[in-house]
Amino acid sequence: MFPGLFYVKVVFSMDDATVFMLKKGQTSISNLLLENYTDLGLNDGEFLLLLMLMKFDQQKEDVDLEALSKMMGKTDAEIGTLLNNLIVKKVVELRTVIDASGRQRDCYDLSFLYEKLVQIVKNQLRTRSQKQETATKEQVFDSFQKEFGRPLSSIELEEIRCWMEEDGYSPEIILLALKEAVLSQAYNFKYIDRILISWEKQNVHSAMDVQRVKDQREEKKTNRKKKKGNANRPKIPLSHWSGVDKDA
Repeated sequence: MFPGLFYVKVVFSMDDATVFMLKKGQTSISNLLLENYTDLGLNDGEFLLLLMLMKFDQQKEDVDLEALSKMMGKTDAEIGTLLNNLIVKKVVELRTVIDASGRQRDCYDLSFLYEKLVQIVKNQLRTRSQKQETATKEQVFDSFQKEFGRPLSSIELEEIRCWMEEDGYSPEIILLALKEAVLSQAYNFKYIDRILISWEKQNVHSAMDVQRVKDQREEKKTNRKKKKGNANRPKIPLSHWSGVDKDA
């Protein structure tokens, strides 16, 4: 009897704990913020307070400074200093709003924070793109030196740079032009430049486009050979194979 009662009490207690946890809810935190809060100029204390403000914001609650002091184990003055730091660093903005009952109250707007996070993403993507572009340019230079079997001169390096930066040719199309020149045993920058100009006129911007032009060229050659063969084929009088003279 007693074990049964004890078991019931334990289950009831666990249910209460579960309900309590569910009522407390959860605070969603961006990994981008976790990984880059120091880039926002925040120290650990300011970051922790920011997380607390996010908690209040997501749960649609007014910021309780007394509760903040207890949760963070800091005095009201210390909390005030941290809040001021977040405002000065333009991570949060203190605004006065009018609630549904027409009363004015202060709230901490996190819009600045999200704008800064968006800017961090843009900067990271820009940096990644620049690194990839630099790596691709290096690949072009290395490929030319490998195929030419010697270091490139400063004039040749400048020519490649102009192709990419001034003429707007992609590294991919330049490498394809180099390949065409190598296949033709023409290790000549002027020859490669003529290929690029010709491809530009034909709207060639990728390996698929190059193949398209090759296929069209081969098709034209085949058609010319067929026409030439038909033109050179001797005309046989009808009577030669039918046994009947058409004039008879």
